[in-house]
Amino acid sequence: IGAGVIGLSCADELVTKYGKSIEICVIADNFFEETTSSGSGGLWGPYEFSGTSESKITEWGKVSFEHFAQLFRSGQAADAGIQLVTCNILFGEDDAYTLPFWKDIVSMFKELDMNELKKIGIGSKIVKGYSYGSFVADQKYYL
Repeated sequence: IGAGVIGLSCADELVTKYGKSIEICVIADNFFEETTSSGSGGLWGPYEFSGTSESKITEWGKVSFEHFAQLFRSGQAADAGIQLVTCNILFGEDDAYTLPFWKDIVSMFKELDMNELKKIGIGSKIVKGYSYGSFVADQKYYL
């Protein structure tokens, strides 16, 4: 399992599920500041993998979202580096607009109307969008 936010979240979930009956080894060519998580901050979001069904990605995404939500609500959010953030996904006239298949996992998902889009202040080229609540894991604390 890798040493970034995803890898260590998986390791944590496996230990929670199987306890001491398994041994987990973290293998990585880079640690901490040299991982993707160091720069990205571990923003939660499910991503499509070639050949993996949306239902499986949704299942995995829900487990990881709930993991971060539990940490956030536990009172350990600051120690774990977990923050709740609002994400805005914006589209121009020529962009294909579809709602994400994982929209029911996240908190506060909503499509943005034109008034809300104008308040974001990016300009008139943005014609559609949605927002949702997600989590960011600050690697230097979370890991």
